[in-house]
Amino acid sequence: MAARHEALKPFLRGQWSASARRTASIRPGPAILSSLRNAHAFTTAPDQSQQRSIRLPRTLRQAVDQVEQGRHSGEEQEITVKGWIKSVRKHAKITFIDLDDGTLLGGQTLQTVLKGSAKDVIDATWTVGAAVQLVGTLISARPSQGSPGPSSKPKLIELVVSEGRLLAPCDSAVYPLNTFPSVETLRQAAHLRFRRSRDAAVLRARDRIEAGIAQWFTRNDFTKVTAPVITSSDCEGAGEVFQVIADAELADSRELGRAPSYAFWSGSPAYLTVSSQLHLEALSLALSRVWSFTPAFRAEHSATNRHLAEFRMCEAEMAFTDSLGDVLDCVQGVVEAAVRSAVLANGTHAAHPDAATLFDRDDFGAHLRALVQSGDDSAPWPRISYTEAVDRVNRHFNTSSLSWGDSLSSEQERWLASEIGQGPLFVTDYPASMKPFYMRLNDAKAAGATGPTVACFDLLIPGLGELAGGSLREEREEVLLEQMRGKGLVSASTQEHLRWYAQDLRRYGGVAHGGFGIGVERLVSWITATDNVRDCVPFARTQGPVRF
Repeated sequence: MAARHEALKPFLRGQWSASARRTASIRPGPAILSSLRNAHAFTTAPDQSQQRSIRLPRTLRQAVDQVEQGRHSGEEQEITVKGWIKSVRKHAKITFIDLDDGTLLGGQTLQTVLKGSAKDVIDATWTVGAAVQLVGTLISARPSQGSPGPSSKPKLIELVVSEGRLLAPCDSAVYPLNTFPSVETLRQAAHLRFRRSRDAAVLRARDRIEAGIAQWFTRNDFTKVTAPVITSSDCEGAGEVFQVIADAELADSRELGRAPSYAFWSGSPAYLTVSSQLHLEALSLALSRVWSFTPAFRAEHSATNRHLAEFRMCEAEMAFTDSLGDVLDCVQGVVEAAVRSAVLANGTHAAHPDAATLFDRDDFGAHLRALVQSGDDSAPWPRISYTEAVDRVNRHFNTSSLSWGDSLSSEQERWLASEIGQGPLFVTDYPASMKPFYMRLNDAKAAGATGPTVACFDLLIPGLGELAGGSLREEREEVLLEQMRGKGLVSASTQEHLRWYAQDLRRYGGVAHGGFGIGVERLVSWITATDNVRDCVPFARTQGPVRF
C-alpha cells in the first residue's frame, strides 16, 4: 500500500497542473502515464508475501466435502464443529445426534456418534434446536440400508465425538418447529421457519438465482447500478404507492388537522418506488446497458399468492435497440441463467443437491425436467400477440366474453402458457389503452387489432401467470407527451416532476431503447415449486400488521 501511495503522489499533492488537467483527456503527459502505470502495477500484481491470509472456521459443508472429495491426508484428524441439533437418538451404549449449521445441501445433516465418556456430556438440555460444539474425528461411514428417495441420501460421513459442550439451549416444550407446523404457523414464526430444510433450500436457491442473473448480465456487458428507493412520482401511474412523510410533519398535521406540508421534501410529496425503470432509462442513455436489483413497494390490497407489498425487481434497460425481439432475447437469457444456476449442479446437467429437498417426491422428475427444458437456450420461447391470445382464449373456452382491450385473467394466462407455449410464453403488442404512458406506440396497426398497440410484452409461465413485463420505450418526445395527456398526466406538478424524463432525456441524445422487469419472488416461486410468494422471502410484507 505504501508503494502504491508513492505512485499516486503526483495526483494527491496537486502536482497535476491546471493546463495538464485541461489537456489530459486528449493526451496525458509522460509523467502522468508513468504514475498510472506504476499505480496499475501495484494494483494488479501485488506482492503475495504482503497478502493477509484469512482462515475462517470450517463449516459443516466444508468439513464433509474435505472427506468426501478425498482431500484429507489419509490420517484421522481431530476437528471442531458447531451446529444445531436436528435429532437425538439415544441407545443404551451409544447416542446419535444429527447436526446442521445451515450449509449442508439437500436436507442433509452430519451424523455424530457419541460413546463412552463422550456420551456422558448429554443431558436434558441437548434437545432439537439447541446449539452445540463437538470435537471429534470425521470418518467414512457405511451406507445406510434401503433405497433412498429423492429427498434422502445415505450418510457416508460421520463424526466420532470425543468431547462436546452446549452452546445455546432450546426450550423444546414450546419450540414451534418441534412438530409439523402448518404453513400459516410458519408464516407467524418467520424468524424461525428458515431453520427448516426446505425453507433453507429456498433461500439458497434464491442466492443461486441472483448469482446466475448477475453473471449473465456481466457476460453481456451490463453495468449494475443503484436506483433510489424514494422517488418523486408513480412510475406506473396506477396510484398504488406509499407516501414518505417525516414523523414530525405527520404529528403536526394531525395536531393541526391539515394535510402534511412535506417540508422535508421542500413541499413536494415523495413516494416509495414502484419501479426503477425511469431512473434506469436515464442511466442506460449514459452506459448503454444497465440493470439493478431494487426493492419495490405497491399498496395493493390483493391477497393472492402472487402479490406482496414489498418485493424485489430485477430490472434492465438497453440503449440503441429498436427491436422488441432484442428485449425478449435478453429476458429469456436472464431467466434461463437463473434456472440453470438454481437447479443444476456446477454448470452440469445433474440436479443440484437442494433440488430433492425443494420438489415433492412425486413431482421431482417432472418439475425438474420442465425447468431444465426452460433453461435450455437452444431455441427462442414461443411468441404470440395479445390479439392472437384473445382469439385463442375465446376459441378454447367456446366464448366471446373476452373482448379486445380486456385484461387477461390469471387463469387465462396460465392456460396460455401451459397449452399454447407448453412452457414460458411471450405475449406481445398489447392495446395502448392497457399499458403505461412510456411504452412505444407501434407504427403500424396490428392485424386483427381494433385500436393502437404498443411494442410491449408479458412473459407468462405455466402454473404462475405473469413473471415479467417490458417494452420498447417511447423515445419520441411529442408522442410521449401526447401519451401522458391521454393517460391524464396533465397537472402542472406532474408535468414538472416528469420534465427530466419526458423532455430532457428525449432532447439530449435520447436514442431508441427498451427494457424489462422481472419479479424476483415470482421467479423464485416458479423455480422452487413454492406455491406462494410469501414463502419465498424472509419476513414477507403484505397488507396487515407488520410483525417483524
